[in-house]
Amino acid sequence: MKIANTGIILIITLLSLCGCLSYGDKRACRKACAAIEPLETNLEITEADLEKGMYFGNLIQKRQGTPDDWIHASEGKYNSAWLSKEKAKDRRCDCINTYQDNKQ
Repeated sequence: MKIANTGIILIITLLSLCGCLSYGDKRACRKACAAIEPLETNLEITEADLEKGMYFGNLIQKRQGTPDDWIHASEGKYNSAWLSKEKAKDRRCDCINTYQDNKQ
């Protein structure tokens, strides 16, 4: 029984280290995404975008007025988007590792 418990503890520890269970990483991600400044030439977020809770665009296409709690997901893919907290539920955040390179 001790081996099984040790195995479970090890798995939980590994998942925590990779960020899969860490609430702190989600908070850090949202903070990193909020730190990305929209380019001056970008469009402003629309009411339709806010109602949908998302809009398509890469990291540097962040729109003026994007709420600070939105994250960016799927950078470099066809469906990259800025997403509200609700829409981002099962999506991996791109901002935590890349925002330094994209901060204006």
